[in-house]
Amino acid sequence: MKRKVCSFLLLMLAAANCMACSLPSDTAETSEKSGTPLIEYGYDAETDTVTGYYGKPIQHLTSFVNNTIQLSCPTPNRWKGFYTWKGFRISNFYVKMGEASFKGMNAAVLSPITMTTAVDIITDSIFTDRLLAIEYKGRRWVYTNVIRNTEAETMLSFENITAGEEGIELSFEAGQGYKYAYNILINMYDGQPCLSNIYVDEHNSSAKYQATHQFDFTSFGDEGDFPLYRYRRHFPMLLRMGNYDAFGE
Repeated sequence: MKRKVCSFLLLMLAAANCMACSLPSDTAETSEKSGTPLIEYGYDAETDTVTGYYGKPIQHLTSFVNNTIQLSCPTPNRWKGFYTWKGFRISNFYVKMGEASFKGMNAAVLSPITMTTAVDIITDSIFTDRLLAIEYKGRRWVYTNVIRNTEAETMLSFENITAGEEGIELSFEAGQGYKYAYNILINMYDGQPCLSNIYVDEHNSSAKYQATHQFDFTSFGDEGDFPLYRYRRHFPMLLRMGNYDAFGE
């Protein structure tokens, strides 16, 4: 009987340890650095994404090793295989939604196929970050922290990518009567992709109310560059609220 009781207690202790390991770690430091999160369509500033896609959680499953972009978990059989773009080897799970080039810098928006109109049935699908892939003079970067992960009922809901007069531009617009739009400018500085400028515009249908905000990152700091890996998806919302100081934290 004592052996049974001892075995039961050991089993309960092991279960408690497993539960403790599965709990999220303390995020107080992250919260303190990021300040009070601004919520935009369920955006979570601590995880740098929306909390869910059509009611299911967004996961962070990107693997980028030896110029290969793929899932860090097994890829479903129907999306096995790869294609190439600018020296990248990209899993068929990621669909190239648009691309642009500016002075030798090549950039593309990649979306999980489960987060495009190519897939009608999303039950039990894998939802992970949309990506921005950049190539410049043989060097390659993949950013999981730039492209929106939100969904819309009648259309894809993320940034459009184009080549502007001053760099690669990511632009987004939402709303019907009341519109909210932003434009992100990206350039190469000191051998890496950097954020050059963010412009935010909003107005109502009668244009009686209109507000614009702009932040020039080329005048930021001593060297005038802001590495793109420091960008966060809620930057346009911070700018919209006039929180210019947040970009210097």
